[in-house]
Amino acid sequence: MKVRYHITASLLVSGLLFWIFKSIPMTLISFISGVLIDVDHLLEYMISPHMKLDIAHFFKFFEKNLTKKAFLFFHSWELLAVLFVICWSSGWDLWIAGLLIGMAQHMILDQIFNPTSAYSYFFIWRMKNNFDFRICFSKAFKAGK
Repeated sequence: MKVRYHITASLLVSGLLFWIFKSIPMTLISFISGVLIDVDHLLEYMISPHMKLDIAHFFKFFEKNLTKKAFLFFHSWELLAVLFVICWSSGWDLWIAGLLIGMAQHMILDQIFNPTSAYSYFFIWRMKNNFDFRICFSKAFKAGK
């Protein structure tokens, strides 16, 4: 999903959270985590042999599936499960809950709108497949998106 859609979705979700909980910290962390979860794409780009200091190339790199590996450390259902347990253990601390909600809405939207398999965002499954983009995101690779 494109960054502008994640920004829009994060604004809507964060606005709803503020309306319900009246918590500025929760609202801010939800928005920030809903957008900045994509920093793992930047990390992947930086370790790629195709990396150039060119923002247009960065976006083309992912739009055209030029990547060979799909680490995506933050795009992980397992990470969300751990974060859920931490949030629950903290008594639903508003900061942690905001982080969880922001990341969860991002992941749900990616799972629905990106051409992925049901397993693409499971870190363990990607690891089992040697983080091979062509296997882990075969629908995206076949679609050329």
